[in-house]
Amino acid sequence: MSGCGFPPVRLRLASGLKSSEVVERLMVSQPEISHLENGRQLLRAGPRSGDAHQAQRARPPGS
Repeated sequence: MSGCGFPPVRLRLASGLKSSEVVERLMVSQPEISHLENGRQLLRAGPRSGDAHQAQRARPPGS
């Protein structure tokens, strides 16, 4: 793949991660990763209110 473009894509590819792995590790949606990698969105720090994915990940095991 020549000239992968935007730096987040190059960083992900250099680390050997799939975008689905980045989604899981950063606890964001697939479209957010796509937008970030295509330069259409900035990554925000901290959880967002009302984010079901965040709420699910924050629950202790077995609850």
